[in-house]
Amino acid sequence: MEEAYKLDKGQVGIAGEFYALAELAGLGYNSLRCLKNNPVYDIMAYNDNKNEATLFQVKTSRPGYSSWSIGAERCRENDIKPLFYIFVKLKKPGYRPDFYIVPSKIIKQYIANHMRRLDVKEYKDLPSPHIQWRDNVDNYFERWDLIKK
Repeated sequence: MEEAYKLDKGQVGIAGEFYALAELAGLGYNSLRCLKNNPVYDIMAYNDNKNEATLFQVKTSRPGYSSWSIGAERCRENDIKPLFYIFVKLKKPGYRPDFYIVPSKIIKQYIANHMRRLDVKEYKDLPSPHIQWRDNVDNYFERWDLIKK
């Protein structure tokens, strides 16, 4: 497990994106990773059977962590459909990570509820521009079926 902890933040993110690409390929999607940091999506996947592209924002956590940082203000820009979040939970090297597939509307709702709890109306008034998502994680464990609907 020690080796995985040595990854810096950028390496953790890239590892998660490549794991997600591999899973999508196994599901029959032709997928492309953005070469630069796109604020809305990291992966565009095309399904020949549906003749449709789906966009994914990938968030990755290190081994031992069970939360993911989401840019709250960027989420309001994510009205692109279909858009999903893939939360990747890395494990020690040599082990397949866990995947949590969440529709963007769920994340937007989570952020809106967080802002209501804090009695904040504007993103700029949040104590931090990032929100940690950890609620109801298990409800989305391996829910690749959500992208097929």
